[in-house]
Amino acid sequence: MKLYKPKFWNKKNFLSILLFPISLIVQLFAFIKQKSVKSLNFNIPIICLGNIYVGGTGKTPTSILIAQEMYKSGKNPVILKKF
Repeated sequence: MKLYKPKFWNKKNFLSILLFPISLIVQLFAFIKQKSVKSLNFNIPIICLGNIYVGGTGKTPTSILIAQEMYKSGKNPVILKKF
């Protein structure tokens, strides 16, 4: 399936002209945040399970399965939950 952008994105109208300066400000803040956040490196492997959905996508059963398999292979996994 090929995706195409909406045709209204190519048109300039009052709303698009009005929102353009705001988009520049948002881009500036995103750039500043990206440069100011310090990344951390860890000497242990990290597996991150998650997505934009709040519930019902199977994150908890998948986490449990991965932890059980790691226990079987002699590892000591830790599960953290971010609120």
